[in-house]
Amino acid sequence: MRCKYRMETDTYYKLKNILNKSGESQFGKIIQCLCALAFYKELKCSPEEIDLKLSEGIDIIINKEEQKYAIEVKTTSKKEVSLQDKDFEAYKKYQQYTPLFCILKMNLLSKILLITQKRLERKKTWSIEELYTDDELKDLAERINKKFEELVKKNFEGIKKEGLRYLLEELKKEGIRYSGE
Repeated sequence: MRCKYRMETDTYYKLKNILNKSGESQFGKIIQCLCALAFYKELKCSPEEIDLKLSEGIDIIINKEEQKYAIEVKTTSKKEVSLQDKDFEAYKKYQQYTPLFCILKMNLLSKILLITQKRLERKKTWSIEELYTDDELKDLAERINKKFEELVKKNFEGIKKEGLRYLLEELKKEGIRYSGE
C-alpha cells in the first residue's frame, strides 16, 4: 500500500519558486533543513537527539532512545533518482540505526517518500515511478509530509528573502546542531 498523501499544488509552486531563486545545490540544503525540522517536530525530539549534516555523509541523524534513524535526503524533479555507492557506504557508521532514504518527488503531486536503504539494494538509478514508501513507514511518512508542507508554508517568505541562511537561523532557535553549511 502506498502513502496517499500529496502536497497541495500551492506548496509545489512555493518549492519551485525557492528552487528557481536558490539554485539546485542550495535548494538541496534547504530541503535537508526542512526535513530535519519536520522530523524534529513530528518525532518530538529534543535538540540533543537530532543532528543535521549539510555536506557529505548521512544528512540527518535522529538518536532517540526508541527511534534511531540515519537519513539521507534526496530531491528530484526528474523522472529518476540516482543513488551512488557513497550514499550506501555512509550508512556503515550507523549500524544501530534504521537507515532511510527520504526522497522528495518534485512534481505537481509532490510528496516525500521514506524508503529503507536495504530495499534499494545499491541499484544506481531508480525510476521515480518505481519508488514508494515502505509499508511500515507509511504512517510516519504521512506525518512527515504534513509537517514538511506546514513548514514550507510557514517559512516561505523568509526562505525566499534569505535562502538557506534563514533556515539555519531557525535551526539555531530550536537548538538543533548542524554542520557543513
